[in-house]
Parts: sequence; structure tokens; C-alpha cells
Amino acid sequence: MTPGVQRRYWRAVHELREAEALASIASGVSGPADAPPTEDHDGWVSDWTTRAKASLKKAKSWTDEKSGHKWLRERARKIAAHVAKGAQTVRNIPGKLKAKTKAALASVYKSAGTLFLAAGIGYGGTAIAIAVVAWLLLKKGK
Repeated sequence: MTPGVQRRYWRAVHELREAEALASIASGVSGPADAPPTEDHDGWVSDWTTRAKASLKKAKSWTDEKSGHKWLRERARKIAAHVAKGAQTVRNIPGKLKAKTKAALASVYKSAGTLFLAAGIGYGGTAIAIAVVAWLLLKKGK
């Protein structure tokens, strides 16, 4: 494994650990994705995607809650961002992965992107509403 590939795997490991820490499940999981793979790249990616899905599931539950806690939505958004960044890093690692492994990784990447947008809508919607009101007030003042 070249140093560049190993660096990418470490970046993916870091992103997964950050997501798990934010999801408060870091101490409950461990597996091959705790360090770059030495041989079985597909097994490593499979473990990585399984753990990433667990973090996303926890984050999604926070965006679905009607409790209105903005910090939970922000935390969910950060988890999704870490998982998406890690998945993108793994996708860019040169080498051949099995089609099933690639599909699972693509699914995680898509889910993270969707969750990122869903968690950000609370902030984005508020920002858009404020911008529209400010624009109307400025237009009315002219």
C-alpha cells in the first residue's frame, strides 16, 4: 500500500470515528475499520459502511424528533458531513472493489447527503425566511 492510499484510509478512519463520537456510539463499536486494511479491502469497506450506517441511523432519529432541539439537528448534520466526507475518501481510493461493496458505499454516501440536507433545512429555512422579510422591508422602504 502506498503512503497516499494509507493516508486516505486514515482520513476515512478519522471521519468514521468523528461521526461515531458525535453519535455517542464510539465506545460500543469496533472492528477492522479502526485502522487501514492490510489485505481485505472489501471487508474493511464493508465494516466501515456498516458502522457509518449506525451513526447515520442515530443522527436520523434526531432529525425526526419533534423536540425542536437545534443542537441535535446540528449534531446530526455534522455526523452526516463526516460520513459523507469519509465515504467520498474511500470512493477515491484507487483499486478495485466488488460491485456489492461499491453499491453499499454509494448508498451510505447518498444517505449522508440526504440527511445533511434534511438536518440543515431547519437552519436554511429560517435563514431564507429572514432574508425574504428583510428584502420585503427594504423594498417597502424605498
